[in-house]
Amino acid sequence: MRRANLLDHLAREICAIELPHPTRAAIDGMDAAGKTTLGNDLAERITAEGRPVVRVSVDNFRPAGHNARSWSGSYTPETYYREGFELAAFRSSVLEPAGPGGDRHCRLKMNDVHNELPHVPEWTDLADDAILIADGVYLGRPEFAAHWDYLVWLDVEVETSFHRSVERDSKRKPRALAIDHHRNRSMPALALYLRETNARERANIVIDNNDLERPEIVRDAL
Repeated sequence: MRRANLLDHLAREICAIELPHPTRAAIDGMDAAGKTTLGNDLAERITAEGRPVVRVSVDNFRPAGHNARSWSGSYTPETYYREGFELAAFRSSVLEPAGPGGDRHCRLKMNDVHNELPHVPEWTDLADDAILIADGVYLGRPEFAAHWDYLVWLDVEVETSFHRSVERDSKRKPRALAIDHHRNRSMPALALYLRETNARERANIVIDNNDLERPEIVRDAL
């Protein structure tokens, strides 16, 4: 499938959801599967249809000190999974305000994880017909399950995930650190997540993104 066709397909499915509140769509999946890029491209595609779109990444809801802890090796796979995000803040700042009974007043960023700085609070008011597109790992975890109106799982082979992650992170950290981090923390943490949650099986759509230019739909609709 051409990438443009996939974007058209996702845009149609998400825009067809009729709710009295913003539609909350998540792009979950393997590390370095292309979640952020797909989220950005999908937002652009839906915006072209005239729907208001708001983008958010769960990576902007990391706890203070996360970056240093991550690269120093002080996380274990389990603590990386369980303590690596401010789950309550993401839920209360984004998902609940955008959902049923919410006031549509959302804070889209909490911390600048790369520079270890808090973001200046940025509040955005969502229109009732807006589409919120979130990306990041672990978005299918039980704490968030009731808040998504559409869940994408972006799949790649484990080795592809590892090599893409190392190449990406080697641009800002020594390669040896990137290899150690992904081999000993982020990849085992993702395996733990999949064992505990069955997030892939609960997604509305599963997409094979091993070939970035020719993704394939593995399963569509539950």
